[in-house]
Amino acid sequence: MLICSLCSETFKSKPRLRAHIWKCQMEPETILETLGHQFESQLFTGPMEKCDIMCDQCGKHFTSSQSLARHIKCVHLKIKHHWCDICGKSFFAASELKQHSFIHSEQKGFVCDLCGASFKQRSCLWSHKKWNHEELSYKFECTLCGKKFVKNYSLYEHMKRHSDVRPYKCDICGHGFKLNYDMLRHKQDVHSNIIHNCNLCSATFKTARGLKQHEKKHMTSIL
Repeated sequence: MLICSLCSETFKSKPRLRAHIWKCQMEPETILETLGHQFESQLFTGPMEKCDIMCDQCGKHFTSSQSLARHIKCVHLKIKHHWCDICGKSFFAASELKQHSFIHSEQKGFVCDLCGASFKQRSCLWSHKKWNHEELSYKFECTLCGKKFVKNYSLYEHMKRHSDVRPYKCDICGHGFKLNYDMLRHKQDVHSNIIHNCNLCSATFKTARGLKQHEKKHMTSIL
């Protein structure tokens, strides 16, 4: 059993104790001590009362000093007091913690209404729908070869192929490359001691790409 040294409350896990200590330390009156009274003129620790009070850091308005105190803790002090019991990661809001908790669960609560595929996170569902069910707009076109791209960044990276500049140098042999990806692939293919083994025969390859091409031959012979 874990005990809070500030109030003696007990907890079963370190993440819960850690979250409690943050809350215990960062009540409005103790924020004043932590910040050297930076927000003293704005933090009110008395009974809840209706008012129109503005944060002097960002100009946002609030109807109570308590809501202003919460705003200051979360936005300006960056205090995260919602902790994951499993991995200890912290979040500003309970809703963010709830969203995060799906990562540790076998439950896939976000279901695509178009194909039925399910995902643990809403962001994964959005990405799935965008790339599998939306008609992608290839609006970024290379003026040199006519190839089109969905993202402007992809076009930017592609344009490096047309350049003679090779800014990415291999730190082992000094060979230069136009793209960082090409340099990393070169190091893996040429300088890595990793051996890729075929599961269907005794063939071995220095690169994953070589193994993949070889495995395609096995698939062709099976078909």
